[in-house]
Amino acid sequence: MPYLPERNAADAGTMMDEVGIAAAALSLSAPGVSFLADPGEQAALVRAVNSGGAAAVAAYPHRFGLLASLPLPDVDAALAEIEYAFGALHTDCVP
Repeated sequence: MPYLPERNAADAGTMMDEVGIAAAALSLSAPGVSFLADPGEQAALVRAVNSGGAAAVAAYPHRFGLLASLPLPDVDAALAEIEYAFGALHTDCVP
């Protein structure tokens, strides 16, 4: 990607209103975190993405849901993130 666009939940809500979208599920798109070679960096980025998504859901609970991301193929880190996502972030699901 040549750049990452600036995004925030308020702007997303405005855009959703403009195009007639009532609610959206937040999820990390392809390639996920697989572009990072270091498993620790993958886990850290997933945690940041999931935490940011949870913050958007908390701010706009009727507009957003969270599909938590996982740092696969690291199974131990993925299991830890599942526990965190459901326990601390109250995610809606893990795709």
